Amino acid sequence: MGDDRNSAAGIPAQKAPWLLHRLGSVANSIRCAGAHALSSVRIASFFVLAAAMASCVEASRDGESRKATLIIGSAEEPQTLDPQYGLFGQIQQATFPAVFEPLFFRELDGKTIYPLLAESYEFTDPLTVRIDLKKSVVFSDGTAFDADDVVFTLKRLADPPGAGIPIKYVTDAISSVEARGEHAVIVRLAEPTPNFIGYLMEAPILSSEIANATPAEFNTLEAAVGTGPYKFAEWRRGDLIEYVRNPHFRGEPPLWENVVLKFIPNHAARVAALLAGDIDFTNYIPTTDIQRIDRAEDITIATAPANRALYFHIDIARDVSPFVTDKNGAPIENPLKDVRVRQALSLAIDRQLIVDKLLDGYATPAAQWIAPGFVGHNAAIKDVTTDRRRARKLLEEAGYPDGFALTLHGTSGLYGPDRRILQAMAAMWAKIGLEVDVDAIPASVYWGRWVNKEFSVCLSSYGLQYYRTAPIVSVTLDTNGYDNVGGYSNPMVDALLAQTTSADVSEQHEQLAAVARLTAKDVALLPIYHFEYVFGYRNDRIQYQPTKNVRDLEILNATPALTNRLAQAQ
Repeated sequence: MGDDRNSAAGIPAQKAPWLLHRLGSVANSIRCAGAHALSSVRIASFFVLAAAMASCVEASRDGESRKATLIIGSAEEPQTLDPQYGLFGQIQQATFPAVFEPLFFRELDGKTIYPLLAESYEFTDPLTVRIDLKKSVVFSDGTAFDADDVVFTLKRLADPPGAGIPIKYVTDAISSVEARGEHAVIVRLAEPTPNFIGYLMEAPILSSEIANATPAEFNTLEAAVGTGPYKFAEWRRGDLIEYVRNPHFRGEPPLWENVVLKFIPNHAARVAALLAGDIDFTNYIPTTDIQRIDRAEDITIATAPANRALYFHIDIARDVSPFVTDKNGAPIENPLKDVRVRQALSLAIDRQLIVDKLLDGYATPAAQWIAPGFVGHNAAIKDVTTDRRRARKLLEEAGYPDGFALTLHGTSGLYGPDRRILQAMAAMWAKIGLEVDVDAIPASVYWGRWVNKEFSVCLSSYGLQYYRTAPIVSVTLDTNGYDNVGGYSNPMVDALLAQTTSADVSEQHEQLAAVARLTAKDVALLPIYHFEYVFGYRNDRIQYQPTKNVRDLEILNATPALTNRLAQAQ
């Protein structure tokens, strides 16, 4: 088939629009009635289903002709359609590339970067990079894409409106950015940053025409214009987001006319919708339902290891923590500041039991944030063996022989059995003398309070990628990191993280492994398990094979489903 990285239309791989034509590793092309052969699919977003999994016939549902619409069931709803405001959210990261595109994106291996809205780049010296832009790119509102949009985007990223969080590892690397004609920008760096081009994958390009737009204007769709193959058609809060083809997209139109992102936070309801054929795909399949779903002939379960851990931040900094008291409810000096108390909390947790009983084995107990096989994992760190006798001894040494009371906060229904995990941990900590309340909060409310550092011990999860592992670890564990909601501080960790900026990925691996050793000793976080992603999809509609680089809700390697029903249309 020749170079299967080229598009079906024969566009060179380095110039093909990423959602439609940057297609990857399937051996044979698939042909539908009246359609040309499609090259194998390589996609990079949850939405790529919308481009890659298209059939060439219409399916029937409820006695009516179902048009070319892909329906995705999601556990989570975005807070806003402003991609810079919501970059830290999973739905935002996973779905926005269908509408808002960055300058560069990555291959399925997670390492190889290719230009998207950029044409090429060159480091003219260690502190200066010239980025040439693609020409003839148009936003969904008909305005032309040019260098002013890139300058505007990168400056706005440093100071997003409203309650947006600046992506500091991108913006702190930049000293200045200026347009050089209509289709080139010059970026001057604050210090040598070998991975800077990779960082730009986190910067979805916005139109400078919406310079004064607020997140509210994005939510009404007035300002939500991008260069991707889709545009927003409707957002019904609490129900769905609908996407339609972008008529100004530079490539061939995506084969799905519409994509519907249906919000079904209740896991049982989402599984029922998949079984009934009301949705085509869903993520975060409860492990208790896997066997039942897999028995359905027209549904396939797919799994992939993930460089994502479920862990807890601990309030290490404050002298009095808001949800820690004595057992009579009176405020006390924060016991979480004592490393012996944090060690006791860790030793009391039976991670293997959580994985076996609550996740049915679809995860791996974690003693550190970064999973095995990924940049920064430290193989010398030993698994944490449950030892409640030792935990009680440590509490006694720290001056809390009778324990204390605390409230454990987390999401409700976002990470599968997250509420049950909170309850299990509360029971485990009760066995070492603590009184623990559990407060499981809907994700739409939880993350705003999390950012504001309202909790004492709180659940979190961050997906790490090849080029962004070091900066994400930095913003989470550096003393001044904006996601360091526990207030952890260690000068040796800060120094190591500062070195990662000017290091290549191989050097970062050693630096991050050293950070892992220090933070494990300090119990800076409480890692519980490393995820295994579990997806369910209608195999009469779609097919895909996930990879370990799957990110949140992304669907990778999606291909058209070649079923008897489709074959009959040929």
